[in-house]
Amino acid sequence: MLNIFLGLFYLILTSILGYLISNKYLKLKNIESLSFGFIFINFIIPIISFSLAIIFKTNINFIIVFVVLLILFILVFKNIFLIRFNLFLKEKILFLISLIIFILFFINYSGPFLGYWDTYIASPSIILTGEKTNFIDINNKIIYEYELEQKIPNDLINKNTYGIISKDQRIGAGIIFSIPFLFFGLFGFRLYYSLFITFSFILFYFIIKKLTNSTIISYLSSIILFLNEYFFSINTLNPNILGLIITIMIIYLIINKSNNWFIIGIIFGIFGNIRNVAILFSPALGFILLNQKKPIKKISYFLIGVITIMLPLLYWNYFAFGNPILHSSQYPHFEGLRPEFSHKFLGNSFNFNGLLNFPFHLKIIRTPHYAYPVFIYLFLLFIKILGLFSIFVILGFIKYFKKNNKNWIFYCLWLIPYITFLSFQENWEIAKTSFILLILPIIIIFMSFGLKNINFKSNKKQILIIFIILNLIIIGISKANYTIDERWYQRFPKASENAFYEYDNINSYQDEFKFFQSRETLEELEIQKKILTKIPFLPYLKLSILKIKPTIKFFNEIRKKNISVLVIWKYIYVQNNSKK
Repeated sequence: MLNIFLGLFYLILTSILGYLISNKYLKLKNIESLSFGFIFINFIIPIISFSLAIIFKTNINFIIVFVVLLILFILVFKNIFLIRFNLFLKEKILFLISLIIFILFFINYSGPFLGYWDTYIASPSIILTGEKTNFIDINNKIIYEYELEQKIPNDLINKNTYGIISKDQRIGAGIIFSIPFLFFGLFGFRLYYSLFITFSFILFYFIIKKLTNSTIISYLSSIILFLNEYFFSINTLNPNILGLIITIMIIYLIINKSNNWFIIGIIFGIFGNIRNVAILFSPALGFILLNQKKPIKKISYFLIGVITIMLPLLYWNYFAFGNPILHSSQYPHFEGLRPEFSHKFLGNSFNFNGLLNFPFHLKIIRTPHYAYPVFIYLFLLFIKILGLFSIFVILGFIKYFKKNNKNWIFYCLWLIPYITFLSFQENWEIAKTSFILLILPIIIIFMSFGLKNINFKSNKKQILIIFIILNLIIIGISKANYTIDERWYQRFPKASENAFYEYDNINSYQDEFKFFQSRETLEELEIQKKILTKIPFLPYLKLSILKIKPTIKFFNEIRKKNISVLVIWKYIYVQNNSKK
């Protein structure tokens, strides 16, 4: 129970500290200061703690964490008497809706170790605090015997057992969730997952309020972003949720014309620690920087912030993979079958540990279990999320250009490189669709601007034309068929063997196993086509708490010891002759 009391104390202290830092250095006030500050401080404290743990050859522990807290408090101690405790009084409705958001996501969270990504976020989080986990096979048999040195980064790699604990994932998300686990155990994942989402909901509300000056549109847009069926279905630890939160934080500072580019650099550096694709958003920030007064000075502050917060992760990358800038998915020494495939672009051939679509492949193909190539699938998913509100995205895109050309260019530079990058990706899986979260806030911003500036009388013709075009495109897509990517079955040979049907005990990993260890069926493709090519009238919201499957295991999560983790990696990257 001591951990819990310390955790509550930490929660209060970080709330106060975050408020003070954002108030002093970003000039934010009230609930905006608390919301931004809470997320910011709970992102940077774990990374600083990780750095100190490496320096002092220990793990992330209570002493390290509270030393970091003390150091940060020294920076803002003089401002502590400026705190106002009526933060929510002016925004009672926002407070109420935010509380509902917190409760919904808190209850809806399903727990760690339910899929590939959350397994390799939660596992590093636990090991970072010096606690062991039981790595088990499909039959619940412990397969590794090991001891921890209680030293970082040493404990994150064990060549004779679990290998590199984060596998091919960036370790940044695991670091961020290590402190919640340190104080609250598995319950910390649930608590901070919900808190991060709730405070980012508040920030997004103020973004839309600033852009539209409409309370109704602000609430509507924020609810559509956070309570759409797709986002709400991501109820495990997912790095792209953290990416969405960081996207919101950056947009919030940009539209509020923050001049603290050192802090913006830190936030963007954290983004890079979590997701390699953060680099694709550099042109957008570069454009804003070049349009600032004294751009060289601000670019310098920005780069110092980025490099400072990324240094510990660059060191980790060097320690684990032998190269500070190597994309972890391209590390050649992971166990299991991870073949490279030949690709060609503009006459130049190259090998790549992954599967790319046209123009790097001879023709347009699709990943098994997906009825469409990724670029079409994601387009349909956006339409599914927004329904006919997609029309307002297009109208808002046009109208925003006419009103604020500079911000419009920023949003386009955020979208275009990223969408281009996603469009030729295959080797897809269910979790990877969540990459759209990194651009969904900007899509919703365009939607909100369309709603604000729409005049149904004068825009009636435009609305009708867009509606007809969208329907014709979707009808055309529904009639199309695409060649399956047979390389998938070379990459995942158990899928070609339909090995999924040999398992009796896969429980929560059923979707993961079915995806990587079975052949697709005509029935699943037809069902998927039917769902994706039917345009809903309204955004696909999940507002009913009655539909939530309760996963209330709060006390068990707090008290749970001897945590067991299925080594899902072994069942994805396997040899043809591997045993179950």
